[in-house]
Amino acid sequence: MTVRRKTGSVYALGMRVVRLGPTGAPLVGPANAYATDNLVKLDFTMNYRDGDTKERTNGAGKTCLYYAAPPTVRDLTINSLELCNNDAVLEQMLGGGDVIADDDDDPVGYAAPEVGSDPSGDGLALELWSAAMHDEGYDDAFPYERWLFPRESLRQSGTRSISSDPMAVAFEGTGRQNSGYGVGPFTDPWPYISSRVFQHYRVASIPDLSVNGPIAVPAGP
Repeated sequence: MTVRRKTGSVYALGMRVVRLGPTGAPLVGPANAYATDNLVKLDFTMNYRDGDTKERTNGAGKTCLYYAAPPTVRDLTINSLELCNNDAVLEQMLGGGDVIADDDDDPVGYAAPEVGSDPSGDGLALELWSAAMHDEGYDDAFPYERWLFPRESLRQSGTRSISSDPMAVAFEGTGRQNSGYGVGPFTDPWPYISSRVFQHYRVASIPDLSVNGPIAVPAGP
């Protein structure tokens, strides 16, 4: 067994986005996933449901019985998934809406979701990679951390400013458990538990995320 040194997670190296069907399984098709290194960060928070509290007082007003049930995991909040550049195809995949295409069917712009629509659909699975670092730099054997968020419902968020400053393209939403993702659809299957609101493990390599475009979702790894 190879011992993996303790490391910290640094940098957001890129991500792979996969459309999901109603059962949470990846949707098979030629453009149902997207690989990109156009990523600034992903901020997320675990949410908990407070347990019930039971208390009784006696005739003298003193507590004679008290019990507080422990909090339980509820879901996960995607506080901010931020892109570096405008990308109409990825923007539509993450936050709904429509890609504006020219006569040659090349994407040239983006239109927001219609008022009253649900932009999240059946949700997305997000795989991200970060650098696994220790005091001496990248770990020699397992230099990357692979993250899986198996079912996210996202929408555009934040204030977008047309000004001299770089425009932030950001999304927020909710993450849930998803037993339908399984090992994922790609040739680098997820080898461990994949159903929790998030999970991660150390790896020796990462896929090519510089495609910055749609990729096919095959029927299975």
